[in-house]
Amino acid sequence: SPATRFGDLIFVSGQLPLSEEGGHDPAAPFERQVDRVFKRLFAVLEANGANKDSLLKVNVYLDTIALWEEFNPQYAGIMGEARPARTVVAAPGLHFGYLLEVDAIAHVAKAGA
Repeated sequence: SPATRFGDLIFVSGQLPLSEEGGHDPAAPFERQVDRVFKRLFAVLEANGANKDSLLKVNVYLDTIALWEEFNPQYAGIMGEARPARTVVAAPGLHFGYLLEVDAIAHVAKAGA
């Protein structure tokens, strides 16, 4: 499943930078893959009553750590004022040849709280 909720925590499964239609496009430029993966992450959060300000922790898996210099400023722009804890790991051989994957943990108030 895209996410699992436990109490007031949402655990978001690894998100790949699929195209807007949900198709595979691992040859897309890295900048586009970053935009897509965070659009997917934010959509999963929204479907679970959260948003980027609800994020507690983000794990980023890059095909090579050499992508860090390009990734970091784009990540900062996407996240704005949100500053969740973050881990970035080099993980060669990501699914379908993508250059990154992201998973996360977010906090939302329990219903009725």
